[in-house]
Amino acid sequence: MTQTRIQSLHAFHVDIRLKKPIRHASFSRTQNDTLIVRCELTDGSVGWGEGLPRSYVTGETIDTAMCQLKNSCFEPLAECDLSDPVSVMNTVASWQLNTDINQTDMPKAKANDSGSSDPERSGFGQSVRCAVELAALDASSRSVGISVQNVIQEFADPMGLKQDNPLVRYSGVMTSANRRIAQFRSALKMKLFGFAAVKVKVGHPETCDKKLLARIRRIVGRKINVRVDANEAWEPEAAAKRIRELLQYGISCVEQPIADRYRKNLTSLRQDVGVPIMLDESLCSVADAKEAVANQFCDSFNVRLSKCGGIFNSLKIIQIAHAAGLFVQLGCLVGETGILSAAGRHFACGVGPIRFYEGSYDRFVVKDRLTNEDCTFGYGGVGKSIQGHGLGITVNEAEVARSTVRKLKCL
Repeated sequence: MTQTRIQSLHAFHVDIRLKKPIRHASFSRTQNDTLIVRCELTDGSVGWGEGLPRSYVTGETIDTAMCQLKNSCFEPLAECDLSDPVSVMNTVASWQLNTDINQTDMPKAKANDSGSSDPERSGFGQSVRCAVELAALDASSRSVGISVQNVIQEFADPMGLKQDNPLVRYSGVMTSANRRIAQFRSALKMKLFGFAAVKVKVGHPETCDKKLLARIRRIVGRKINVRVDANEAWEPEAAAKRIRELLQYGISCVEQPIADRYRKNLTSLRQDVGVPIMLDESLCSVADAKEAVANQFCDSFNVRLSKCGGIFNSLKIIQIAHAAGLFVQLGCLVGETGILSAAGRHFACGVGPIRFYEGSYDRFVVKDRLTNEDCTFGYGGVGKSIQGHGLGITVNEAEVARSTVRKLKCL
């Protein structure tokens, strides 16, 4: 039997514009330097993947991502039979990325590239692995005529994580806003759109968190679940006080209250405040998950496909969480295009239990849409399972070309 191989594998640095500036305590952005990967097979099937390098989360930049792809060995992928999606997942999971980043070999950065790389971060290279995994899996699944969700469920089943959800309900997210009228409008939108849960960004120096939460509760009422995300904003000695000030507003969870470098303080902080603590920036790998459980850093994991290295690694992290009795949020990164939104939807519909869902904000956030299909959720945050082969979406290659800053041939 003739095996199906990779005919070509290309990486694109794509400039994705956002509809409006998005800010939180750690960063403010108006665009994304996004990594897009295109995988074409010998039978003509084409798959797409996406990763979002974040210097302040995984230590990656778009430059280090392109450099890793340029210097890594793709022989394991070249030899893999892509007519077997399960084999594809296993091969990418064990694939060794080159983490020796030579600054002289780095491509020339654009003016909007920001942040410095940190190859010592445990999540370094995760966005690259995610983009390549999704592209190969999308192509392989299309080749054999199945959905990516079917492949995810095949891996999730022996882990005790398989579910078959016809739809999921995403949370609304309120970003930092220092003007009272902007806070009012944002909270009103959350209520009118019928969200059952809302996440509020806190910790920005120009915003009074107590007043912000008070306004939100007055508008949305007490029935909507409200959790907060500090994005590492608080110093360890101040975090407990900041959190206690917000407890009167019925918050259900606090995400990443202190910086990753202070993560050992989370054990005592968690005992002091009496509200669940969720890890985000401190959870980028399986090693991070194991350390968090061993040291009782948190009550919950925020798992994001790009941050955690793709589908396979995300499943392993969720398995660790459930074994330890922690609950899970399936998150996303600001400015994901329809490629990652579709991947997240397949994951959300095929894996569980998951308490909170974030993602599919496409039409509300992204100006440059790369997919012909609109993956944005509907009223109430409801997103239905995506039908079709592979990721079930069609990438507009003309839009990719228009937004491409630079291109790299990997295979």
